Amino acid sequence: MKTLLMGLAMAASLAVAAWGEVWPLEPGVGVGPVKLGQHMLTPLKFLTAGEKKQGSLGGLYLTYKEGIQTECQSNQITQIVVTNTTFTTAKGYPQKIYYAWPSRGVGVITEGGKIIQFEVFPRR
Repeated sequence: MKTLLMGLAMAASLAVAAWGEVWPLEPGVGVGPVKLGQHMLTPLKFLTAGEKKQGSLGGLYLTYKEGIQTECQSNQITQIVVTNTTFTTAKGYPQKIYYAWPSRGVGVITEGGKIIQFEVFPRR
């Protein structure tokens, strides 16, 4: 798990398709200009709107065409999910695995040895 955390730190820059910029992933804070605690519509300044879905517990999920999803409660971003990255990890593991570091405010999902999703949430 320490190796994956090191890989995460080394790959902390995500190439988000927003104007070809590289956006840093800051655990417990956000991804580039998209930050936890922001008003839910703020990412529209930087990203292209996609789907909007109502969550089962009253939250709202907003997806963006650049590969980012935000979970919102009371009009504020409470979690950021990144599904579009430009790097991979070791190959040979077909199962989907979720790694989370609550004290750092970040989690990753791997599938087939590749990081397929990042989650940024408040540190716990």
